[in-house]
Amino acid sequence: MKKRNILLIGIIGLTLFIGATSGFAKSLTQKITVRFTNIKLIVNDQVIKTTAEPFVYNGNVYAPVATIANALGLQQEWDNRSAAVRVSTSSVPTEFKKFDGGGIDDIHKIENSIYWKTRMNKGANYSYSILGMKNGSAVEIPLIGFGPEDPEHTMFTKLLDFNQGDNGELYLLVSYEVYKENDFEDGSYAMELDHIQLSTLKYKNGDLFEVNKYITEKLPNSQRLLYGYDNNTLWTSIIETTNEGQKLVRTDLLKWDNLEIKNTYKK
Repeated sequence: MKKRNILLIGIIGLTLFIGATSGFAKSLTQKITVRFTNIKLIVNDQVIKTTAEPFVYNGNVYAPVATIANALGLQQEWDNRSAAVRVSTSSVPTEFKKFDGGGIDDIHKIENSIYWKTRMNKGANYSYSILGMKNGSAVEIPLIGFGPEDPEHTMFTKLLDFNQGDNGELYLLVSYEVYKENDFEDGSYAMELDHIQLSTLKYKNGDLFEVNKYITEKLPNSQRLLYGYDNNTLWTSIIETTNEGQKLVRTDLLKWDNLEIKNTYKK
């Protein structure tokens, strides 16, 4: 008899897989062995499609939290400030329903009538946009136009922080992470962070503008970038891999004050 593996999703009782993020103060890369057994995700007797296949590791089933939360009609978001995944029962406002693609979209509130939308495209690529109101109508503003032009590499976008201005405007600190594929002698490869663009975006009355941006240097294949953000301070570290192991090349500290991103320290 052919063995079937089915994961039944309820409101409680599930171990979820959360992807690695550079928002932690420390980061760790580790190779693990997992087991793929064609596990199905079933919500209310309906099979849910997902591009991130669930797997078994150390006796636990790991599955994408965004896919499951969306299938249950729940809101979920990554809170970079506290390194937490937040799941709630709050629904998308009626005026923004037309921008909601269901299971392929993740929409969560930033502030007042401003929402952040993540869409999963084919090949597990993501696109990002801001939802807001302009002249009484709901609008969607894609963020791709503010990112770096680097089509040869994989890029991810994160909302690191936001602050309310004195005149009703909202300032957003957005990171565009550009990854490169590094090949190793054993035939394996890894996606490693090459450089980032930090953009200060200003939103007001349905319009979004770039106030300024800061771009870290592009690195050789022997080097990779680590970074983290907390309380208006962002650090970046360049790590180099040599025959003797890994070594720290340089650490920069940057401050964000809504209007400018300043490099305040180098070592």
